[in-house]
Amino acid sequence: MTRTNKQIARPKPCAICLFISGSFLFCETVPVPGKVGLWSKMEKSENTRVFNDEGNFDLLGFLYEIDWTEGWIIGLVIWHVMMFLVSYRARHKINIQCALFLALSTLVYFSEQINELAANNWRLFSKQQYFDKQGMFISVLFSMPILLNCLMIVVNWLMHTNGALSQLIRHRGRNMND
Repeated sequence: MTRTNKQIARPKPCAICLFISGSFLFCETVPVPGKVGLWSKMEKSENTRVFNDEGNFDLLGFLYEIDWTEGWIIGLVIWHVMMFLVSYRARHKINIQCALFLALSTLVYFSEQINELAANNWRLFSKQQYFDKQGMFISVLFSMPILLNCLMIVVNWLMHTNGALSQLIRHRGRNMND
């Protein structure tokens, strides 16, 4: 893949990128003057780890490029762990899980607006610009863990439903024998 100062070759879509972003747009193809942060590093650097040799998106390389010492990123990771623990502890309390599921789903729904707000005000809380137009960063670090948490809640609901149906079938079987 040949790169010049004027244009960077567009990466080919991969399954992970399509799943995470839901679109074919992964990062901008033309560098913007004065651009700072993770996205400018990806565009300028020849040895970036975000795209592999074939030009496909590399999730581990993407995660490597993030500065994990920033306070707000540490806070975000702690928040995700806390939400996971809350949903795990509330696995027998369906009402709490419903409220948590609705709250988390609402956050994912508004992640595009959160991304725009963060892109406009990143200097207030971050050392570099992480928030691109396509929302790759917010999709990977914000929405994906929330969706995994929601998936865990749905699996728990299915297990509870299966247990209730099994109990109902056993109860009906006993009543029919009487």
